[in-house]
Amino acid sequence: QCRFLILDSQSLTAYSLDSKELKTVFTGQSLTCMALGNNRVYVGTKNGFWELDVISFKPIGNLQSKLPCPDLTAVEVIEGQLWFGSSLGAFMRRNDGGYNYYYGERWLPSNRVVHISEGENQKVNILTTRGLGEIHFQKMTLYDKAMVYEKQVRQRHIRYGFNCDVSTLKNGDLSTFEMGQRDSDNLWTSMYLVSQLFRYKVTGDKEALDNC
Repeated sequence: QCRFLILDSQSLTAYSLDSKELKTVFTGQSLTCMALGNNRVYVGTKNGFWELDVISFKPIGNLQSKLPCPDLTAVEVIEGQLWFGSSLGAFMRRNDGGYNYYYGERWLPSNRVVHISEGENQKVNILTTRGLGEIHFQKMTLYDKAMVYEKQVRQRHIRYGFNCDVSTLKNGDLSTFEMGQRDSDNLWTSMYLVSQLFRYKVTGDKEALDNC
């Protein structure tokens, strides 16, 4: 059976191409968004979401409102994972029932999400009221991850041989950052030194020895 689903703020309606009929299949309050996937229909509201059977449209369980933010603005199924947009960021439901929560300018241009869609190469596109953000998943070893932070330290934090904090950074724009002295620079420097000693002990990398 071929049909279209139409959502408004109070109901979900199915239109059958065979019978040319409209039929209300679910009613609720403050409905905001909808997605199909995993043999479910997911209907978001301003206070959580419903899971409906894809054939009967009967609710599977109660309204689920224990979320990072229950005021939902978007929902999508990507690679079998359930993604939500809200008035306070985006989040993905994990297989263990918990959520990965993406909030703030570290992740998104704005916390108010408009739409979520699947991108290329395991990326998730998140449209917000201030632009388009991208969540990128990349598998790496512990060493690869350590080298990401090592590169950041060498480029941005070494000042006169000390590991220094960034004192000024405007809206995440790296061209605006400035380094300054802080009481904790001694601690960060000693921790960095120990990390390079361990690195040299394990890998024999000459660069680590030079850093020491």
